[in-house]
Amino acid sequence: MNLLDQAIEDYCHGVLSISRDRNGVRLRRMTPDQFAYYDRNPGWAIRSRCNSGGSIALRTDSRFMDITLHFLSGARTYFGLDIEIDGIHSHCIRLDKAQGSYERRLFEFDDSQERTVRIYLSPNIEIKLLKLELKAGSTLQPIEPAATNLLCLGDSITQGMDAISPVSTYPVQLARMLNANLLNQGVGGHIFDLDALDPDLPFDPDLITVAYGTNDWGREIGLDGVRNTASAYLEKLREIYPPPVRIVVLSPIWREIGHEQRGGVDLPTFSRTILETALTIQDLEVIDGLALVPNQPWHLEDGTHPNDLGFLHYSLNLYRLLTAK
Repeated sequence: MNLLDQAIEDYCHGVLSISRDRNGVRLRRMTPDQFAYYDRNPGWAIRSRCNSGGSIALRTDSRFMDITLHFLSGARTYFGLDIEIDGIHSHCIRLDKAQGSYERRLFEFDDSQERTVRIYLSPNIEIKLLKLELKAGSTLQPIEPAATNLLCLGDSITQGMDAISPVSTYPVQLARMLNANLLNQGVGGHIFDLDALDPDLPFDPDLITVAYGTNDWGREIGLDGVRNTASAYLEKLREIYPPPVRIVVLSPIWREIGHEQRGGVDLPTFSRTILETALTIQDLEVIDGLALVPNQPWHLEDGTHPNDLGFLHYSLNLYRLLTAK
């Protein structure tokens, strides 16, 4: 029994829509208007199509599940899947080079006991699903969504670079801690840019985290520049999502080169300006990114992006600060 022959939308999470052709399906976490916007920049176009935060979840008594997929464009060459059984992380699948097509048995059991299975998709590459095969005659039902919706907006760190494990990214970890439905709209290389916001987003968040700034700093726009762009973006976001939707602005985390001057300012000063700007807008909350990941290079993969350990610190500290308010 091929799950793709069913109403696959019922089993997809962190996804806004499904693109289907005769060969398979792609999972989309952006709206058509957002894709049209991101397509103006080749890097953004690729990253907006990666499956960040996406998962496939179902209740089934099938003894096995086989996956067949084709790798499309990616922000990184590696690929990972994480498999969760009855709420417990069971095992992971890793490829250093994701090319061409791929076929794998995701899990296999000795019995036909009914279980809840969730497959977390890689945040750094887009795939086309060709087949999700279950044992013929198996029971199959979708899982109930959570009561809370979490929308994560941001750049490559929000998207999930450079986490090897999909469940290591801070949006996925935070959603698990909060028991929330996640929509991750992080796009690597992105900035405070209100044109990327779609007022008709078919997702009603209860909590929104906003984590831009490190690329804005790298563009050398200076303090006046970030005051203007951050203010315009955050005002528009608050207009789209008035209270009681909770909006929390996260300033950039520590970087090894953060002491350098970009546009006449270092990253810590630039970050403080983002937080000060956010506090001028109605009912926005702020969290200092320097409090999220220990300011040490071994928590970063490349001096900028957290590794899996760095993301663990990010997630735990963010959850602690969010729930302390």
